[in-house]
Amino acid sequence: MPPGPRTLVYPLTATIRGRPGKPAGDSYRWLENTGSEMTRRWIEEESRLTRPRLQAIPQRAWVQQRLIQLDRLEQFGLPIKAGGRYFYPHDAGTQRQWWVSAGPADSDRVLLDAARVVPSPDGEIAAYTVREGDWETWRFRKVSGGGDLPDALRFTRQAGLSWARDGSGVYYDRYPLSADGKGDPTASPSIYFHPLGHQLGRQLGHPLGEAPASERLIYAADRSALPTGQISDDGRYLVIALSDGDGHNGVSVLDLTDPRAKARPLFEMRDVSYRFIGSNADELYFITSRDAPLKRIIAVAAGESPPAKWRVVVPENDVPLVDAHYVGGRFVAHYVRGAHTVVREYERDGQPAADIPLPGLGTVAGFAGEGDDRESFFSYTDYLTPLQIYRYDVSANTVSIWRKSRAPVSADAYVTEEVSYLGADGTRLPMLIAHRRDMPRDGDQAMLLNTSNATDTPRFDPAVIVWLELGGAYAQVRQNGTDDLIAAAGFLISSRYTRPQRLGLLGVDAGGDAGGQLAGTALTQRPDLFGVVLPVAGALDGIKKGTCYPQTLVTTPADDSEPWRSYQFAAALQDAQGCPNPILIRVGSGGTGDQWAFAAQALRLPAPQ
Repeated sequence: MPPGPRTLVYPLTATIRGRPGKPAGDSYRWLENTGSEMTRRWIEEESRLTRPRLQAIPQRAWVQQRLIQLDRLEQFGLPIKAGGRYFYPHDAGTQRQWWVSAGPADSDRVLLDAARVVPSPDGEIAAYTVREGDWETWRFRKVSGGGDLPDALRFTRQAGLSWARDGSGVYYDRYPLSADGKGDPTASPSIYFHPLGHQLGRQLGHPLGEAPASERLIYAADRSALPTGQISDDGRYLVIALSDGDGHNGVSVLDLTDPRAKARPLFEMRDVSYRFIGSNADELYFITSRDAPLKRIIAVAAGESPPAKWRVVVPENDVPLVDAHYVGGRFVAHYVRGAHTVVREYERDGQPAADIPLPGLGTVAGFAGEGDDRESFFSYTDYLTPLQIYRYDVSANTVSIWRKSRAPVSADAYVTEEVSYLGADGTRLPMLIAHRRDMPRDGDQAMLLNTSNATDTPRFDPAVIVWLELGGAYAQVRQNGTDDLIAAAGFLISSRYTRPQRLGLLGVDAGGDAGGQLAGTALTQRPDLFGVVLPVAGALDGIKKGTCYPQTLVTTPADDSEPWRSYQFAAALQDAQGCPNPILIRVGSGGTGDQWAFAAQALRLPAPQ
């Protein structure tokens, strides 16, 4: 909002401040009592100041309509291949369903509505979850004929389910029953094997699903461990992860071919993480952080007793290993390089095989499968691309589109580039910049710098598309501290992407990241660097009376755990503001449209026609 001829009249927060000589935060301590009449009245007065100014912004109606349009996209999820069928989630924008297809030439059909589906190895039965009160229950749907089996697995821990390779039943973890016949969440869960009635019925010559089924205890963990079982590729071993709830776990293994066998520990200490990713005969493969903070892949013989003798297959790299699978006789490993995902393939002996070609600088997930699979699937997304599903041919190292989410976006008009800039200590740091392909580097581009870091790599974000369509450019950096954020802004200016009057700063607290706090601190330390700032909170230290602060819209949800931080920050900035640039606060949900409209007007982006 361009500076007007006079300063706005703000609510008289400053007259209730209190004690001279105390820290700035102490002056607004009364706003921490969010339920008080004084705080409620202050919020109402601020809303009367903010609401009409936001509603009068010409870009606002278009921004809000476009955000709604882009938020209702059809999306596909990663398929699970079983018995020649492909099971995959489909979201039409209003409803999530699981679909099934028998191959490229077969038409897709709706199977059921469910959050999770795990098909049997032959693809004839789909285990799926339903919510029953506070618990999750597994039920079983016949894929060909339709209808459910009578089996229902209740009081589960929502951790997972793994099929026996012959389809005779499932291994799952659940809580024991209390005296009233319900699950007891205060007790320790155990792993059970549940034989399905339809298999017993086949063996006895009965119709599908008529024979009764009984289950048996497979593994009882001690009270400090939460067990989850996963079957090895050949069906011989049950690999049991024993979690302590903080990301660390031990591992035990049970030989399912020996009825007298007991689970034996492979890794007893629960001081690091181990994640089972596949097997080849008696050799089991894990991603682990043992002696490798960035993680690596190790192999261990299933028959080894502790201390397990393991070997390194894929060593720790210079970038974080975030996921891996053993598929088609090779390891497929996901790394974060700079600010995007890279995927590398390794032979079973750990020798590098190839880098898997990806569609762009984005985020990848998937590549699940088994050791003898010749195909796998992965998802890809970036700022400009909704989630797309690709098929990967393991032997040819080629990718092809499998299911494509369609969006009303002309993504070809834009490009995302990765650059690096010098942080405060001289370290090179990554930055992603999305902009029009024909954007001039004349130092006058309206640009929004986002310091929020809820995800490490880019994902499709309707808000980014809307900002680009408004005519702006978008830059994303990871959180590395205020000095590095200021260095990032300086890089954009010195590299002639933009100038201070046309540079905006966005900071949102999300996913454990204090982006709003960081943006607020940068605002108070270097107000001269930005034309507009959109924080959710900020730092009170450093606010100086009479300083000209950039146009600022502080936002906070009403149900935020600490909304008073935003209240105090906005009040202190309003009291200190030394020029006509408005300092506004918006309290409530759904504020992205207002933020974008406010920033678009502040950075002089025209309203779309």
